[in-house]
Amino acid sequence: MNQEKPIKTRVVKRIKIRKKTKQENKGPSISDEELEKKKKETQEKLKIYIDQLDAKEKQAMEIAKDHLKTSFDLEKSIDFNNWSNKK
Repeated sequence: MNQEKPIKTRVVKRIKIRKKTKQENKGPSISDEELEKKKKETQEKLKIYIDQLDAKEKQAMEIAKDHLKTSFDLEKSIDFNNWSNKK
């Protein structure tokens, strides 16, 4: 006879193993003060970035905001990340 564990048990064990590895990969936690400092720095960078855009780039950003609605995130945009990495 087949002595394997039922499928349900094997699936549950895999899920538990995956959860453990995700938790291990999280790294050190950030304090609230550090998190607030990073948010302020990012907001300042975003303001500087928007100020340096020309009229066409600002218009393109407004169109992107209009079309993407809540999915639009300037902080995650390719151009902002490229600009930020150059600074």
